[in-house]
Amino acid sequence: MADYASRLPVNTYGIYSDPDNINPSTNGVTAHLRTFAGVAASLTVLTDIVYTAVAVGLAGNSITVTYTSGGTKGAEVVTYVGTALSVQLDATPVTGSTATDVKTAVDAYFLANPTAPVTLTIVAGHGANVQAVFSTAPLAGGLDAILSDDAALQNRVTSITNAEVTALDVAIRNSNGSAIDSTNPLHVYVENNQGGTEVFKHKKGTNIAKNGIDTNPYVPTALKTFTLQKVYASCSGKCRIEVLWGLTGFEATKLVAFNSSSNPNWEYTFQVPQALTSASTVKVIVTNLDVQPTDTYSSIEGVEV
Repeated sequence: MADYASRLPVNTYGIYSDPDNINPSTNGVTAHLRTFAGVAASLTVLTDIVYTAVAVGLAGNSITVTYTSGGTKGAEVVTYVGTALSVQLDATPVTGSTATDVKTAVDAYFLANPTAPVTLTIVAGHGANVQAVFSTAPLAGGLDAILSDDAALQNRVTSITNAEVTALDVAIRNSNGSAIDSTNPLHVYVENNQGGTEVFKHKKGTNIAKNGIDTNPYVPTALKTFTLQKVYASCSGKCRIEVLWGLTGFEATKLVAFNSSSNPNWEYTFQVPQALTSASTVKVIVTNLDVQPTDTYSSIEGVEV
């Protein structure tokens, strides 16, 4: 099985835990399944002995096995030249070399060879079966291990049936067995791994008179870009909140909001964070709408690179 890259319908949670459904057909998240370590080639001879390549990979498919006649039972002759394994055995029916005799001879041949190309396994109950001449045939089904690099991750999950490799579709289900789709999305958490310095600009206005204002500005550091992600505002009384940004001295109003006695706090998370250069300024302006003087609070949050 190779690595698999698939577009999945997901419900993501960003750095402020705001859900965002993603359409897999346009901008879905790619999920990668770990690569399988590879598959060793194998061959079953006369339904009695399974020859399996010691090393996984395509190279095992080049190993061949041949049985010839003219040998002696119990003293079978084994040769291995290049990638060709040959066994000369006693092919006399009933009394000739058995599967156990062949395995014993091959194992003895490779006993002193630490890089033996194959291992032999006798099918259960077949050890006493007399062997016959077997025409040259290769091992099959070997697949190389796939490294987890970008190219490998584009391969699809595969199945192997009778040495044929078939690309598969993958169905992911939740713990209740329901399929993952646009109505039942996969929940993931998207970690904010943006580089740079996180910025928190807070300001308190004390005893702001009726219709008085308090302005909280932030000017990005020279030669850096400030990505505005979230703004907050709160008052001990009723207030109006205005958010502006743009070229310093020419900032434009982007958001206007009002709090209430039951909801004194207001905040806004930008679905698309706003990038501002050092030639720009972002401001949060809080106006006291209460008849009494009030304290105001405002915060600007983002990342500067």
